[in-house]
Amino acid sequence: MDRWAGRVALVTGASKGIGEAIARALVKNGMVVVGCARHVEDMQKAAAGLEGEKGRLIPMKCDLTKTEEIESMFQKIKEQLGGVDVCVNNAGVAFYQDCKTGPLSDTKTMFDLNVFAAITVSQLTIQSIQERNMDDGHIINIVR
Repeated sequence: MDRWAGRVALVTGASKGIGEAIARALVKNGMVVVGCARHVEDMQKAAAGLEGEKGRLIPMKCDLTKTEEIESMFQKIKEQLGGVDVCVNNAGVAFYQDCKTGPLSDTKTMFDLNVFAAITVSQLTIQSIQERNMDDGHIINIVR
């Protein structure tokens, strides 16, 4: 992981669970991790707890169901850190319901977050990588 020290990773859904664990591991291995989620309070506590590690965690509030918030987040990352080198698409939601009677709003939320957000984040990551002529960027998709 030494070749990734100081490089920038974006982890979506980093406020708890698998995303938080991934963000912590990347920080401990020296990466600058932008953790994004709708609620950043838990990530702020995690960032404080990771002070002194090789890397650092930067909590960033972003509702991934809103394209304009994703675009704004990528602009901030570009301005503050140069761009995204590694993207971990981890955010997701699942509603277990009868498709005949379940509310369509839940289905829309699932598609907005699990599909459209992941595609948007991936496209913007590719753009970030290509703008900097990188040949070693990575996108990791976690499927629920």
